[in-house]
Amino acid sequence: MSLTGALLSWSSSCFRLPLSTASDCADGVFVAKMLNAIDHQHFSQKWAAGIKGGGANVRLRTANVKKLLSAMDEYYGRVLCMDGVTQADLIRPNPDGVAKAEEDDVGERLTALTSTTYI
Repeated sequence: MSLTGALLSWSSSCFRLPLSTASDCADGVFVAKMLNAIDHQHFSQKWAAGIKGGGANVRLRTANVKKLLSAMDEYYGRVLCMDGVTQADLIRPNPDGVAKAEEDDVGERLTALTSTTYI
């Protein structure tokens, strides 16, 4: 099974969040829902609702991905007590690349980063 297939299966079976392709993560809405499912106290419903679908608006999609990465940095430090460990230490996706869906593996990278919060 490919990484994409594994991530799609994991998100569907663990969180009941169906995802047809990893590139569906490009606007950040799916990842926000996944983070809310992982830790609803830190990634609240209100916070997740603030990540709006960007449609074709690349600027909004980029802003969403930046919000996700910032919130995940905070989560690593405050909740997982991994001060000094950020996505930069992992494989951090380029927010512009994710939003524009330019890179083939951007959805995989963003979803894989999300899975690191599920420890």
